[in-house]
Amino acid sequence: MNIFKIEKKAATVTIVGELTRHSIDNKNQNSIEPYLVDNDIIIDLSSVNKIDTAGLAWLLLIIEQSHAKRVKLHFIHLSDELIKLAKLSGVDTLIANT
Repeated sequence: MNIFKIEKKAATVTIVGELTRHSIDNKNQNSIEPYLVDNDIIIDLSSVNKIDTAGLAWLLLIIEQSHAKRVKLHFIHLSDELIKLAKLSGVDTLIANT
């Protein structure tokens, strides 16, 4: 099983690894929530080397969690794969408007 890790430096949270159905399960669905403590958070996806619909759903969960905590998110370095997946799923505006 490939896993991902979360690194935080100042207000930037970097996701490293694969965001796939193999790496995301019930145990780590809320794993980013402790990092949502600043008013503005940058989510850097430059180190995500693979993403599928489970990874996209996890990113949407992050958006939901951030709204509940009144944290403004900014996704940076979205891969072409993620943008295509978001467009096919009809959620590209949610990802782009964070």
